[in-house]
Amino acid sequence: MPKKRAPTRFGLAGSGLLLALLVCWSGSSIAATAPEPAAKLPVQHPVIALMGIYAANAFAQTIARAAQREADVLGAQLIYSAPSTFGGSNQVPILDALLARRANAIIVDLDNSTELNPTLRRIKAAGIPIINIDNATNDLSLVDSFIGVNGVEAGKVAGQAMGKLIHGKGKVGVIGVAPGNETSEGRINGFLAGLKGYPGISVVATEYAGESQAGGASAATALLTRYPDLRGVFCATGIIAGGAGRAVVIAGEKGKVIVVGFDAPPPEVKLMREGIVSATVMQQPRLYGKLSVEYAYDEVEGKASLVKKLVHPPAIPATAADIDSPEIRKFWYTFGEAR
Repeated sequence: MPKKRAPTRFGLAGSGLLLALLVCWSGSSIAATAPEPAAKLPVQHPVIALMGIYAANAFAQTIARAAQREADVLGAQLIYSAPSTFGGSNQVPILDALLARRANAIIVDLDNSTELNPTLRRIKAAGIPIINIDNATNDLSLVDSFIGVNGVEAGKVAGQAMGKLIHGKGKVGVIGVAPGNETSEGRINGFLAGLKGYPGISVVATEYAGESQAGGASAATALLTRYPDLRGVFCATGIIAGGAGRAVVIAGEKGKVIVVGFDAPPPEVKLMREGIVSATVMQQPRLYGKLSVEYAYDEVEGKASLVKKLVHPPAIPATAADIDSPEIRKFWYTFGEAR
């Protein structure tokens, strides 16, 4: 059997350089036409590309490290790239560049469900398998598999946690990313469904904060001002929860207004230890990274029958009381480059 070639490693910090090199190499045609279908390399060293949601993100970096470990095990080369800031428009040129690179398979974590579909269509037309993780395209016919938590079901877990923490009664506010953001709206809808078992709880308002701590703080402050008897705030992302938690502290409402977030990046874990955020719902980014590379490899090997079209790993609930337990610590998201 031919000797496996050592995997090529790209750190997160090198994603900008990778993009520049790819765009320069491919010229201006990358946005207009698809290359010829990628040649099938020997399975000992297929090239698998992974596009993260954005670079400075613990969730994305946790996925990338798990993907790199699985690529090492399989003898594949992993190319990782992600935009420096959040936003689908920032992902488009990166995905175009990865298409021009002619990887044997591409893994994508999409900022939204529609903006990258034109490039996904070109990738599909080129015969390159696509594994979609975390945030789904609205057209799953474009991808070979989607791996990600069911946002509605995860939101229900958050709603049930809120119901217990405020003892089944009181006013609750909701903070999402933006109107129409599918990931955020799914979690919010699930949260509302999770509260149905608590008729004594009323949801008084929904605010939107973008994907920033400052936005979360501003939205939470607005809720606290309008509803001085507010008992809880649900935040659709961990970044928003961080800002909302700080706003609750500044308002002198720590322990009185319960903050429930989503995900477990280091800043939110710290706030949970401090009792500022009371509960969260975690995804499984290590599983996303490992399984997406495994599926990409199976597609390249011609073993598509092993690839499931839809995989919804369960969400993991956590509270301030158990966030440091061994069972929960293994699901934390951590910063660090893929190596």
